Amino acid sequence: MCLRSPIALLLVGQVFCSSAQLTLLDPTFGNAGIVQQGLNGFGGDRANDVSMMPDGRIVVAATSGGQEGAMVVMRILENGVLDNSFNGTGIADVNFGSTSSGEAIALQADGRIVVAGSAFFEGSFDDLAFARFKENGALDTSFSEDGRFTVTRSGAADAVLSLTVASDGRIVAGGKFDGPVGDMAAVQLLANGNLDPSFGSNGIFETSLHTGEVSQDLVLKQDGRIALAGGWRLALPDADLAILQLNADGTVDQGYGVDGLFRPSEVGYTTVVLSASERNDGRIVLLGIRYVSGFGGQQQLFTGQVTENGEWDTGYGSGGRTFLPVGAPYVGFARDMALLADGKCLVTVDVIDTTTNASAIMVMRTMPDGGLDLAFGNNGRVVMPCPGGDCSIRALAVDAQQRVTAVGTYNTIDGTEVMVMRWLAEPSFVGFEERRANSTFSVYPVPCSEVISVEARDGFPVDAQLRLIDMCGRTVLEFPAERNGDQQFMIPSSLPNGTYALCLTSTAVVGNERVVVQR
Repeated sequence: MCLRSPIALLLVGQVFCSSAQLTLLDPTFGNAGIVQQGLNGFGGDRANDVSMMPDGRIVVAATSGGQEGAMVVMRILENGVLDNSFNGTGIADVNFGSTSSGEAIALQADGRIVVAGSAFFEGSFDDLAFARFKENGALDTSFSEDGRFTVTRSGAADAVLSLTVASDGRIVAGGKFDGPVGDMAAVQLLANGNLDPSFGSNGIFETSLHTGEVSQDLVLKQDGRIALAGGWRLALPDADLAILQLNADGTVDQGYGVDGLFRPSEVGYTTVVLSASERNDGRIVLLGIRYVSGFGGQQQLFTGQVTENGEWDTGYGSGGRTFLPVGAPYVGFARDMALLADGKCLVTVDVIDTTTNASAIMVMRTMPDGGLDLAFGNNGRVVMPCPGGDCSIRALAVDAQQRVTAVGTYNTIDGTEVMVMRWLAEPSFVGFEERRANSTFSVYPVPCSEVISVEARDGFPVDAQLRLIDMCGRTVLEFPAERNGDQQFMIPSSLPNGTYALCLTSTAVVGNERVVVQR
């Protein structure tokens, strides 16, 4: 792009031209950035995990409510429409016993989809449950003969909570076995759906300490080792965040932390890891929560970073972690974290505005060193209202374009249904407020094809900025306004024909003028 004066094009993404709602929603996806889908007509549906296909399609692990809950997979096209090439409707389900749930999802290189969670059988307890679907949405009978596999134990609430597929087709899952108070668990299956006898004890690892461990997330590291991230001793007054590292064969990696365990103790607090990801250099960045013991206090959320050896990375935040207050008037509950290609992280929080009791979604972006990215939204945060008044985010996934898909639930009269959102990499305002600046300006010609000319009779304030915004609220150009109020700039050839708003902002004035681009 060429400018009449030597003004560098600034980074786009922040707009301050009106009081319209700041949002990350991608208007090209679904209905203004959101897909809302009921699964059974009776409510109780929820989306629990999401994964991205290389071509931009989205696969979602969900649970259908109603009297007979089922494990569900949804496949959605890049534009937010259900993919009818998957089971004819874009939705496929599978039943185990009387009820089952889909908690985690992973993609194989050949396009087949693995989903896992739990299953309840009459007269017994919840079991770990796995299923695999072909690309067309049919159950894959090459997986454990009928497309389904369960791990049966004596615990009352066994569940898979995280899932990944290794490059050689092995399926690795993390979660819990519910003994007297619960154990961290990892299960490894061969590509054919059978337990891998070379891993742990015939395909299964469990802590077997019965003090209350749980693995909320699993990281299959680049070197083949497995990090189980969650909490330790949840049944006691204090619980500690924990990362337990396993070797590729399912034995404890004694060289990590203390006897394989990273477990920083905080007396008087209950602390748990919710989400964990590996950076390219082997360090693990995590999202955690902390309560005053007994879960009676308000939740504190933090991100942290752990070295390859199992210690706090002291170069991150303050001593290895950063607490992220949601800020008044909100209170909130952290849900998930996504690691971006530039090393930053997105953190999503379900919040309530204490002044109105309205539910909303807060998204924070952190820098690679742990601090809030103040160039993102309002001081590192974007708050978006819930569709229908109440909602919750459960999981995030990032595509090749750094767009983020968020899945969860929203409330209806009949109960919860599945919600899928797509967020753009940078926030923008939706809508334009038609207010004239005190020192008016004009834009010509109308329509324009190559050059936009701007003229202000009384000039512009020293801090004035001009931003060209499309009708979805996205900033497409951004530059300072000339003090004398007379300037021109070239229209990039990549800018589509259409109607835009040229937005003037400063501490003193706010105004918009319509711009029509027609070549």
